[in-house]
Amino acid sequence: MLTGALVAGQLAYGSDTVSFDVASMSGDCTVSWTKAGITFQAAAPGSTPSSFTLTGGTGTVDVAGDPIALAVDPAKLGAAITMTVDLRGGFTLSDGKGGVVEVSDGQAKAPISGFTYLVKSPANSMGLRMAALDYPTPPQINPKVVSILPVKLAVDGTADLNFTAGFAKVLNDTFGVGTASGGQLFGSCAGRLSTA
Repeated sequence: MLTGALVAGQLAYGSDTVSFDVASMSGDCTVSWTKAGITFQAAAPGSTPSSFTLTGGTGTVDVAGDPIALAVDPAKLGAAITMTVDLRGGFTLSDGKGGVVEVSDGQAKAPISGFTYLVKSPANSMGLRMAALDYPTPPQINPKVVSILPVKLAVDGTADLNFTAGFAKVLNDTFGVGTASGGQLFGSCAGRLSTA
């Protein structure tokens, strides 16, 4: 039966990139960065007081090649995957002097790019979408095919995240020079998504 499924997959997908819609996504991000006088508050609390939860709205998982044939080698399947997911959840950073930075409406791209967010600050109260967090090393992506007919994927992933220079500037402008720097470790995220 597996051989038949592989043949069917090769006939259906060939070597083109195949896109799958994201059905669900959840993640937990732990913030390891701290700064005296600045308070972290999650929009949706995570597993610890210093973490926040992410859930997925819409997105796609693209596989370069035949996902069924690649399924026999999880490393090759992982290397063939790129994901773009819109996320709900975020956090607020504040100090005792009225400085507030609100981070929401995220979008993650893996294994390239990082996270963009709508960032609201005293300098831009309406918010500016910006690259806020990026990957110091590529995320660890562990996919598997959970259904052959129709093809469905489950992807577990973990990533460390650093401040981008632009987001660090927003924090320095709001809370004072030396608050954060580009390339500084912010924290890490672990998540899972499933395709429709």
